[in-house]
Amino acid sequence: MKKTLKVVYAAACIGLVFACSKTEWVKSENVTVAWDAPTSLESGRPISEDIELRYNVYIDRDTDQTHDDMELLTEDPISETQYTIESIEHKGKYFIGIQALAYEVRDGKRYGDPKTSRIIWSSNEADTEGGAFGIKIR
Repeated sequence: MKKTLKVVYAAACIGLVFACSKTEWVKSENVTVAWDAPTSLESGRPISEDIELRYNVYIDRDTDQTHDDMELLTEDPISETQYTIESIEHKGKYFIGIQALAYEVRDGKRYGDPKTSRIIWSSNEADTEGGAFGIKIR
């Protein structure tokens, strides 16, 4: 009898854990994402005053694990290191991607095409190690 009670108690505890861990997806509004600005280029060279940093922000409902269906949220690259997503229309799981662009600046004007980083995704454990995005520019 004691053994049967232990089994029933263990099964009830496991069922309770699963019931409490249920994920419910909801529509969301005004979600702000933030990241740290890079301090050096991929080569290790510090980012100097003659480099202007901008960022592209992407969103992806990564159902296929490829990010091929990502959507650019920022019409033009932004200078802030945070971005507010005003609305996510569909229930589900989304990932955020950040890409840094480094523009060469002379006399207050941008010159040439920017150097770009790869897109850093919130779904990539290596990119979010330590709880923050890590961006390196080539």
